Amino acid sequence: METFNNTDSWISMGRHKLAPYVQTTADVEMDDATDRACRKVNDQDIYSVSLAGKTRVCTFEYWHGVHALFYSSKDDWRFIVHYSDLRQVVKRVKV
Repeated sequence: METFNNTDSWISMGRHKLAPYVQTTADVEMDDATDRACRKVNDQDIYSVSLAGKTRVCTFEYWHGVHALFYSSKDDWRFIVHYSDLRQVVKRVKV
């Protein structure tokens, strides 16, 4: 089971079970740019996510507390991105 009691971003297998989250975006203070970036993430766009030396084209699944979950169907990976890392590792792909 993947736990969410840290501020890290990581990659897990898509089939792994997710633990309940411990913090929500309402519990943290974000700067304006991070807040705007979080609000723009949606399930209609395609994203390029670079994490732990891996870059994949992903779709956004949902917010799990303060972590955004992106899914890569190429290799059944779930990219779990902490909100503070969102602007550095996630880019929208223009199609």
